[in-house]
Amino acid sequence: MFILRNVLLCVFALGCHETAETVAQPPLTVSPQLVPSATSVTPSASVAAPAGPPDFKDRAPPITAQLVHLSSTPFKIEHVACEERIVDVAKGHAQVAGETLGEGDLVITQGKGSYELTGDGIAVFAIARGTNCEPPIPPMTKKVVRAADAPELSWAFGHMHAHLDAEAKISPLAYVGRLSGDGPVAEHIHPGAWEVLAAIEGSGTFRLDGQDYAMHDEEVVVVPPDTKHSYTPGQGEHLRAVQFYWPPGPEQRFRALADAGAPAPPAAQLGPVPQSFTLKRVDGQGSFTLSAQKGKVVLIDFWATWCEPCKKAIPKLQSLHDKYEGQGLVVVGVSMNDASETSDAKSMLGTLGAKYPNVIDGKSAYASFNLTSMPTTVLLDRSGAIRYTHAGYHAGDELTIEQEIKTLLAP
Repeated sequence: MFILRNVLLCVFALGCHETAETVAQPPLTVSPQLVPSATSVTPSASVAAPAGPPDFKDRAPPITAQLVHLSSTPFKIEHVACEERIVDVAKGHAQVAGETLGEGDLVITQGKGSYELTGDGIAVFAIARGTNCEPPIPPMTKKVVRAADAPELSWAFGHMHAHLDAEAKISPLAYVGRLSGDGPVAEHIHPGAWEVLAAIEGSGTFRLDGQDYAMHDEEVVVVPPDTKHSYTPGQGEHLRAVQFYWPPGPEQRFRALADAGAPAPPAAQLGPVPQSFTLKRVDGQGSFTLSAQKGKVVLIDFWATWCEPCKKAIPKLQSLHDKYEGQGLVVVGVSMNDASETSDAKSMLGTLGAKYPNVIDGKSAYASFNLTSMPTTVLLDRSGAIRYTHAGYHAGDELTIEQEIKTLLAP
């Protein structure tokens, strides 16, 4: 018999955070079809959508997941138009859609059809909903991803690991990957992206908007876009989970950390002088070296072409550049895109009217600041020390950043 766990919480992406003692808190459980609220309720209770960004507070998550305890009794999966069905074997083995899957394997199906899921162990079954739904509905297709074929990334002295099982080229609607490790998670947000994490193991304390909740093994947890959250593992606990992002994109921070070739230092704080970088400019006019800017106030904007909030922030940064360049402000954009995507980055910057320096292939710089979201703005004083950081972008954020700039430029 199948036991379906449909407990929704709020979840996270990796970072570094000061270890705190785990204390007893109530679990945060809500109706599966609603965004988490800040009040603990039973799954059967009605839950009002939480306060938060107006674009998301009244929306059900576009991706949902549940844990399935496998047995010989079939679990039938029916397809609906404009959706992906994802089955990931977290423990044991499974037979699904005519395929035998081992631990870490997954199958993604689309189109009209149905199939059964059987086996021994635990599987994660997820549904990702699309936005473009036009008839006729094609016959069902499937993609199988084997655990051994997925790139494995490691950072934080080997304490954290990510397997990037299905990125956008394989699963356009939602990223699917495996996440494991014993590290804590700093408070952060994911601008414009939902996150779902099916935690097989990893009890600890989950913090949402300043309130702590107990997180247990075998829970499915969800966080909407632009929602602050963090996590501290319990003593001796090791996280083992299947992770989803809708749309794909936030998982690239794992690649940035691994590409740096060394564990990231503690998260950007007030005071330290960051590691310098020299990167090629997007416009082809040579390179930009951070250490050469000492004596000026420097605003660094970390962005990417796939980051929607970044597109809204860049014109505001151009205005700040125009207003304060003559007073000693240097604005530089650091793109997470690969060098092969320089033309795409250049085209986007041109459309947005960005004329301040922008550099490409900044994964190592991003990792050296140990950032977890985009866009992120970092302000350095005239000595090169970090004085301010700001994650994400909402209308009006530029006013707060401007006040910080004026303080640093003051004699």
